Amino acid sequence: MELTIERLSHHHKRQVFHCGNDILDDYLKRQASQHVRKHTTAVFVPRRPEGLEVPGFCASCSGSILLADLPANVGRALPRYAVVPTMLLGRLAMDRGLHGKGLDEILLINAMGRRPEIDQVGLALLVVDAKDDSAVAFYRRHRFISLPTMPRRMFLPRTTIVTDLAEN
Repeated sequence: MELTIERLSHHHKRQVFHCGNDILDDYLKRQASQHVRKHTTAVFVPRRPEGLEVPGFCASCSGSILLADLPANVGRALPRYAVVPTMLLGRLAMDRGLHGKGLDEILLINAMGRRPEIDQVGLALLVVDAKDDSAVAFYRRHRFISLPTMPRRMFLPRTTIVTDLAEN
């Protein structure tokens, strides 16, 4: 599957997108463009050479997490500020016909690989809120760690991202 990843724009055909989750479908169709225009969220979509239909998307924004919420071994490596800067991977979805074909991994790796953005902003962690047990399993396969007090809130240290990308 030949794809390029680009920012969501008004050219993309979002109305035919259907991932099987009404909340995610509605977000892409009705809210994502507004969030992009207001600069509150960056939404990236894969694009196939043959058209502008959206086969999936990844929405991210800046965020923060309390240092006290992190496991001690992770917190020790960070500056002693009460709040740690993060990139929140808010939504990640694929069209129903593409489930299980690896597009979710392509979008996740693309989010982790946006090094210019990561390097310019200054963030310590990539954070996700896994919606269910299958999402938890997906993120665990990619080395995300659950917070001790909120198992579905997961994070990946920036150092892990940089190391993983350097190896690939």
